[in-house]
Amino acid sequence: MDHMNGDDNMNSNSSMMNNEATNTPTQDLTQEEYDKQRNTQMYTSLNMTDEQIGEYESVTRSSMDTWKRDNPQKTMATQDRMKYQSDHLKTILDESQYTNYGQWATSNPYRN
Repeated sequence: MDHMNGDDNMNSNSSMMNNEATNTPTQDLTQEEYDKQRNTQMYTSLNMTDEQIGEYESVTRSSMDTWKRDNPQKTMATQDRMKYQSDHLKTILDESQYTNYGQWATSNPYRN
């Protein structure tokens, strides 16, 4: 019976995360606004510290600037955005947070 309760809690958490992502219409946002909103939700969901957030934002900004410089007039593919995010977070988050990130990312995929 406890196992079922645990599953119910996980489902509730996933539903809550999905609701957070869908409460605001994302279709009308620019990619930058969408990324900022998505990241804010991720920071909260993963209980990231201010230090982790600062490090993530710094490394992401730097790598995105490099990518844009190397790929002028192109838009980064969703798969590439996901890989960059995962690679950056793997070095910043602790093991538990990174495991939770995997679950969060599945419940909150990047829009196309």
